[in-house]
Amino acid sequence: MQDIEQLFKRYIQNKCSADEIRTLIEYFGNNVNELELKTLIEQQLFTEIDEKSNEQINNSGIFDKTDLFFKKTLYPKPFFLKLPANSLFKYAASIAIFLVSGFLLLNYPKKTVKDSKANQFATISPGSNKAILKLSDGSTILLDGQNEQGLIADLNSKILKVKDGLLMYTSSAEKEDTEGLLLNELTIPAGGKYEVILSDGTKVFLNSLSSLKYPKNFNDKERVVELSGEAYFEVTKLYKGNKKVPFIVKTQKQTIEVVGTKFNISSYADDSFQKTTLISGHVNVIDNKNHQKYSLEPGDQALTDNNDHINVSQVNVEPSIAWTQGNFMFDDVYLREILKQLARWYNVHVDYNNIPETRYNILLSKDETLNSILKILEDTGELKFKIVNNTIKIIN
Repeated sequence: MQDIEQLFKRYIQNKCSADEIRTLIEYFGNNVNELELKTLIEQQLFTEIDEKSNEQINNSGIFDKTDLFFKKTLYPKPFFLKLPANSLFKYAASIAIFLVSGFLLLNYPKKTVKDSKANQFATISPGSNKAILKLSDGSTILLDGQNEQGLIADLNSKILKVKDGLLMYTSSAEKEDTEGLLLNELTIPAGGKYEVILSDGTKVFLNSLSSLKYPKNFNDKERVVELSGEAYFEVTKLYKGNKKVPFIVKTQKQTIEVVGTKFNISSYADDSFQKTTLISGHVNVIDNKNHQKYSLEPGDQALTDNNDHINVSQVNVEPSIAWTQGNFMFDDVYLREILKQLARWYNVHVDYNNIPETRYNILLSKDETLNSILKILEDTGELKFKIVNNTIKIIN
């Protein structure tokens, strides 16, 4: 046990190589060694650490980084880990996350959908590239996989459909006045996603049930867009002489001031919060009710609640941008919120009755069918789902 115990401690210290982590996974994947694993985890669970001590904070950061490395490097396939609600155990559970997830991954492929009750569901496929483009003259164009690549004319401006799922605007030599900007609007239905490159070169990736209003050409004073739903921005720096031209995103609860940076905004009307997560660069977040300004650094998240209070905290940014990479990544998220995001992507409804107050860590591919996703949730052993009239229901 001594060698394994030392290897386990090296993992906790974030010192394990990929091969060493594989050794741990294989060793504890053997049922004979489960008691030893339990002993090692309990030793760490019940080690007394002051909740406010630097040691705990540093350890939590190490666990987060190692878990992310493990997920991306070794086992990119879906896994889940249910976390109890108690905050002490939530912290301690992160110690064991890679071992539990590894054990599930080693065993999960043995269970096929053919052997699952998920076959009772009508197969529901994942979302795809689709959107509705409203031009400045009021006309609309349906964008989906049936459209050919080519030019879209909008009052002498050029909009190029570069490929399925991507629009690109060409910059006009004639800048528009501050007043009377000609707006386009890109709306994403349930089960859709789309990307647009604005005339200044800024890239915007829009999630399901989202919309973005923007000028087909920006002026030299400021660049303003309006967002409803969720979008990931990569803002291009723009200068007028020696002066930076700010990029401003307006949402229902926040106004985000940007120069050039990468960030994600989640601002759905049916959520109890709005989140702006900064990936790189610098942004200012202003709450629209009290007009207080908050300056964000990379890794900061500004969360506005139902009372229009903004709280800024350091977070793991990966769950906020995983959707842009074709994944769901839920970090200690209630099942209710998970089902809400599934509903948007798979264009279904959710019956929110009888949903347990349970939180999960889940990494899943958005390319999976809804059947497969629900099967993974069912494998917690405590949930059973059925789909009735395009609505997900939890059954006893």
